[in-house]
Amino acid sequence: MKKIILLFIIATCSSYAQDVDLANSVDYIRIQKNGESGFSRAFGLNSSNHMYIGSVEKTIGNIYFFNKGTNHLMTIKPDGNVGIGTTNPSAKLDITGISTDLPILKLRNSKWACNQRTSIEFWNGGLKNYPTSRIVSKMDGCGTQGEALLFETQTAGETNPTVKMTLKNNGNVGIGTKNPSEKLTVKGKILCGEVEVVMESTIPADYVFQKYYTGTSALKADYVMPSLEEVEAFTKANHHLPEVPSAATIKEEGLQLKEMTTLLLQKVEELTLYTIEQEKRIKSLEAKLVEKN
Repeated sequence: MKKIILLFIIATCSSYAQDVDLANSVDYIRIQKNGESGFSRAFGLNSSNHMYIGSVEKTIGNIYFFNKGTNHLMTIKPDGNVGIGTTNPSAKLDITGISTDLPILKLRNSKWACNQRTSIEFWNGGLKNYPTSRIVSKMDGCGTQGEALLFETQTAGETNPTVKMTLKNNGNVGIGTKNPSEKLTVKGKILCGEVEVVMESTIPADYVFQKYYTGTSALKADYVMPSLEEVEAFTKANHHLPEVPSAATIKEEGLQLKEMTTLLLQKVEELTLYTIEQEKRIKSLEAKLVEKN
């Protein structure tokens, strides 16, 4: 009976054609099929003391890392694509998370330091000395909060990416500046097809016509339309229209687009009324001339 069991074990081991060699200072485990030279699958160290796993002389399919039966944790495709949470990665790294609010990917430094930067860098294959762009999470000095998310790119003449856009922890976004003071601060020109300004806190200029034709305005009760004589005196003394900021003020404080748009519309409506009044006077004078003739 013992001979039968021993024969069964030998036959079973032989049927798998396993070749496990750890002797003679050879640091690998190889799996070889009967009748084949070389080995198709191996795990161990090569002559340069680098660890390897996979195929040396034979083509193999995917490499799977799994637990608890068929629950795949990670897959390495023959083309080098790596999948985490997926068995069919379509990119060099393809990560599929679970359907919860948990993050798919976490990036962190192992140690804390003042002004610490945690970054993702993007490299061009032909430029080996520095990245072409990076996304940086920057700490708030020596505090515990993230100060900003920096978007850095490399432009002509630069040997290292520099900050082109900043997202501060207060929600302010800066383009061309590291310290945005408003929700969107742009240092440079803006080209756009359309700008829509929300006029929630600004009174529309209809109060000019309301006050002129009805004597009162629910929009702006204290509005008073200046006479042309008053406008002339003011412009002669100040070299700009009443209520309109001067060139020096605009240069120092900037231009408030929403307020300026309403103010310019107010001046257009005032000019329209001046023109209407002048037209009435002209027609009145023409009528008087006709009567005299």
